Amino acid sequence: MLNRLKAFVIRTGQKTLRETGPLFQMFVICYESAKSALRLRFLNPAVLRVLVDQIHFHGIRSLPGIAFLATIAGVIAVHYILSILTSLGAYDLIGGWLVRSMLHEIAPITVIVYLGFRSGASIIIEIAAMHLHGEIDTLHSLNINLADYVAMPRLLALLIAGPSLTFAFCIVGLVGGFFIMGFSEPITFGSYVDSIAYALSLSDLGIMFLKSFFFSLALGVISLQRGRMINTLATDLSYRLTQCIIELISFIVILEIVFIFTSW
Repeated sequence: MLNRLKAFVIRTGQKTLRETGPLFQMFVICYESAKSALRLRFLNPAVLRVLVDQIHFHGIRSLPGIAFLATIAGVIAVHYILSILTSLGAYDLIGGWLVRSMLHEIAPITVIVYLGFRSGASIIIEIAAMHLHGEIDTLHSLNINLADYVAMPRLLALLIAGPSLTFAFCIVGLVGGFFIMGFSEPITFGSYVDSIAYALSLSDLGIMFLKSFFFSLALGVISLQRGRMINTLATDLSYRLTQCIIELISFIVILEIVFIFTSW
C-alpha cells in the first residue's frame, strides 16, 4: 500500500514538473527580455542590427500577406454588416458593428494566427538551429547574456510588428472592404466614414492594441521556449511547431474569455 502511494506521489510530482517546467521557462524568458529591454541593451550596435532584421522580417515582409487577408476579411465583414443593417434601416449601428467586429476580434486574431504560422515557425527553426549547432552553448561559455542577443530582439520585434500589423489590417479591411463591396449598398463613402469615426473611441483602439500586444508576447515567448526544446531538427520541428500553435490558440481563447468578462 505504501509503495503504491509512493509511486502515485512520484508520478504526480513528475507530471507536475513536466507541465509547469515550460511555463516557468516562458516566465524566465519574458522576465529576462523585459529586464534587457529596460536596460536599453537594444542600443548596442550588434543587438540593434538583429532587432532591425527581426522587425523587417516579422513586420515589413508580412505586410503583403496581411493586406491580402485584410481585404478578404473586410469584404466579408463590410458586405454582410451593411447588407443586414441597411435592410433593417439601422444606419446608426453600422459604425459600431464594424468597429467592434474588426478592431476587437477579426484583426487581432487574424494577424496573430498569420504570424503564428509565419513568424512562430521562423523563430522555432532559428533557435533550434542555434541550439543544435552549439551556438547557444558558445554564447554561454563567452558569458554573453542570451536575453540580449537572442530572446529580447525577437520578442521586441514581435511586440512592435504585431500591433502595427493589426492597425494596418483594420485600415485596409475597413477601407478596402467598402471600395470592393460597399458601393453596392445604399450608403455613400462619406456617410460610411462618418459612421465609423463617430463610433470609434479610445477604448476600441486600446482593446485592439492590448489584444495584439499580449497575443504577440505569447507568440514570442512560446516560440522561443519551444525552439530551445528541440533535440533533433528533423523529427522534433513539426511536433514543437504544432505545440506552439496549440498553445497560442489556447492563450487566444483564454484572453478572449477574460475580455468578455471584464467588458460586462
